[in-house]
Amino acid sequence: MAKKKSGGGKGTSGEGGSPVVPKKKSGGGKGTSGEGQTSTGLIVTLIFFILATFIAGTFAYVFSNESKASVLREAAAKKDADNFKKVAEQNRMLHIISRIALNTESLEDRKTVESLLQSNNKDFLALLQEEHNKLYYQVSDSLKNVDKDRDPERAKAIADYLAPNSETLKLLSDDFKWDVVGDKPAPGPRKSLPQLLREYAAVIRVEQAARDNANKAEQDVQKKLEVSIAANAAIKKSYDDNLAKQKADYDKDVAEKETRIAALNAKVGAAAAEQAALTRTSAVEKEKLSDNLQKVTKDNVEIRTRAEEYQKRLLEQTADLLTSDKAKAKVVKRDGDYVQLDLGRSANLRERVTFSVLPRDATWTGEVDFLKRLDKARDRNRNATPEQVGIATKDMRVKGAIEVIEILGPSLARAKITYETDGIRDRIKEGDELHNPIWNPGVQDHIAFAGLVDLDGDGQDDNEDFMRILARNGVVIDEYLDLRERAIKGPGMSASTKYLVVGPSPDVSLSSAIGTNNPRTAAITAAQVKMADMMTKARERGIQIISDKKFLVLIGVKLPPRALSADYGSPRYLDPSSVPAPTDTKKDEGK
Repeated sequence: MAKKKSGGGKGTSGEGGSPVVPKKKSGGGKGTSGEGQTSTGLIVTLIFFILATFIAGTFAYVFSNESKASVLREAAAKKDADNFKKVAEQNRMLHIISRIALNTESLEDRKTVESLLQSNNKDFLALLQEEHNKLYYQVSDSLKNVDKDRDPERAKAIADYLAPNSETLKLLSDDFKWDVVGDKPAPGPRKSLPQLLREYAAVIRVEQAARDNANKAEQDVQKKLEVSIAANAAIKKSYDDNLAKQKADYDKDVAEKETRIAALNAKVGAAAAEQAALTRTSAVEKEKLSDNLQKVTKDNVEIRTRAEEYQKRLLEQTADLLTSDKAKAKVVKRDGDYVQLDLGRSANLRERVTFSVLPRDATWTGEVDFLKRLDKARDRNRNATPEQVGIATKDMRVKGAIEVIEILGPSLARAKITYETDGIRDRIKEGDELHNPIWNPGVQDHIAFAGLVDLDGDGQDDNEDFMRILARNGVVIDEYLDLRERAIKGPGMSASTKYLVVGPSPDVSLSSAIGTNNPRTAAITAAQVKMADMMTKARERGIQIISDKKFLVLIGVKLPPRALSADYGSPRYLDPSSVPAPTDTKKDEGK
């Protein structure tokens, strides 16, 4: 713009102050040559100055932008370097955490972790928690996929066992923890991964073994069940066959009975016809028939008497198991009214067990014979004593009885003498033998009893006390007669039942004295029938029948010297409403 203005004047100076003269006019005067040269230099200088300023400004602008880009690039490079350094440090920390988890860390690793924890490095704490979770789930997945290819069934069992909610994974999570010490995690977990893997591999093996055992037990139970089903089927078949046979036999019996009834009816008809014919006979024939009837009646009485005697003889001749009973122990010492015996805890001996005392090497034969003779004598006189029936005391082999009161050791016990047959001439002494046919070490004998057992001689039953005596001797009662309800109770006699103890027979002569309609008569009759039923059942099963007196002597219970008759019709066995009220004899006499 300055150039245009400088050339606009005709020989005059511009507004800038220095005139510009064209060359064709330069030679017009002497004074103007030097000024023209000076103006040209200034113009050139000015041009160079402008160009230099422009170039400098351009370079300054370019270099300024380049400096800013360089600063940005330097900042980015520094940031990348910091990130790389942070990642490297993070990777280094991950390696250290992994080595600690695998129990392969160095002392320097431990120091590094402790230093980071002391400095409360939040990045490290977050990384530790994140890596712990990753390692935990990796371990969990590894455990679940054990033997996945080789044994899918085992792998499934392990996966089921290590389900996310299972107790085992909870324990794994608890064990693989960095415990908190103060307010910071510990330098390492409670247990390393190899240790956890070994422990839980052992747990899995145990669990698998338990599953295998359970499967085997289930298979064994299944086999037993199949065997049981087959056995039950066989039993059912046998039962059905027996039922069919019994039905056939029943039908056959019914047919035979009907045949016999028809024959008897024919005979009855014939007898009626014969009786009608006899009615028309002479008085001599009637007298003859009367004599024959009396003879038949007498024969019937004789047959009944013989049958009763046969039944009694059969009871006496039953194979006596008591004669084979052996001594259970011996008296080793006597001290006043007490003795010590060579039997104790090792034989399961208990307190209050009783024993009969016999001389050394004695058997029950003599005592059983004595009791049989005494029973026969008491059939004639219920209150008879041995002396009254002519049985000498020397025939009584039992020297007395004892009751255990204290167990002193494996083979030693102390007992009290409950009675002595002859405490002066034949006292219980050292070497005497102890017997009790119903007590055996470690074995429970089974018995049943029927009738009234009188322990004190008052004629009333002491059956409850008798049952307590049996319990103290370890005896199981299979069956017994409840006189109050006149009912047979208990699981029932079986092949295990050793004896049936029978009380005295009911006195049927009392029935005729008090009348057949009296409730006492009904009680006596009911007791007699039930006792007979139990004895029949015992004979059918081959069970030894023994009288109550004989049995009590053999187990070491003292008999009363005298005893009243057994009262099976006692009011204690009757319903009070069924007992007739006593009559007022004085009032009747006044009438």
